[in-house]
Amino acid sequence: METKRGIVIRLATKKGFGFIRQDDGTDIFFHAMGCVSPDFKHLREGVEVEYMAVFEPEKKRPRAIGVVVV
Repeated sequence: METKRGIVIRLATKKGFGFIRQDDGTDIFFHAMGCVSPDFKHLREGVEVEYMAVFEPEKKRPRAIGVVVV
């Protein structure tokens, strides 16, 4: 699986998810459980992160996993 980079653009801390703006300008969803370092409650908007994208067939979209701050 390929590691990608992006910027956290939105966090819904009470709901436990957020979005990362990818290098190509599109946004990718991530769940709090997909955060490695720091944990989700210490993540902030505007930070650069690395992640891996996996496709969710039931939602018909990719999701970021293994999210770490660069």
